[in-house]
Amino acid sequence: MAKFSQLIEAKVYTLIVEQFSTRATRAATPVAQQEVEAQARQRMNRLKRIVPFYSIEAWLFQNTRVAIRLCERHYGGRDADQFQRWEQERHTLDEVRKPKEQVCLGAKHNSALASEAFPARDVHAAGCSFASVVDKLCQDEELRKALQQTYDFPVTSV
Repeated sequence: MAKFSQLIEAKVYTLIVEQFSTRATRAATPVAQQEVEAQARQRMNRLKRIVPFYSIEAWLFQNTRVAIRLCERHYGGRDADQFQRWEQERHTLDEVRKPKEQVCLGAKHNSALASEAFPARDVHAAGCSFASVVDKLCQDEELRKALQQTYDFPVTSV
């Protein structure tokens, strides 16, 4: 998170301030620097940090049932036991360094793991990095309203 803030957020904030200042200059409407910075901070609040513990596979491998099926179909079940252990103790997967190097699936099946019956409620219940991100996203009223407009059901929680 600190690296992201240092490398990305600071640069994005500067670009937004420059853009608001340029717009004000072009429109020939004087805008105080404080107002420009307030607008930029408001825009920065829209920047969402989706941060798994180590990598996205730390979340995707939580889809243990699909992972086991893929493991059995493509790799002779080589790591099915590991996926079963992770299903029993979901919190431990969040602590695995380089998870895609730990099992046969690697990153090759990420699309299937993300899109086929992802067990979001179970992963959220584990209370790790996925839950933290989901909870932060749920607190964003503007995002929730935008999501509600794209679905027929209200988005209130996981």
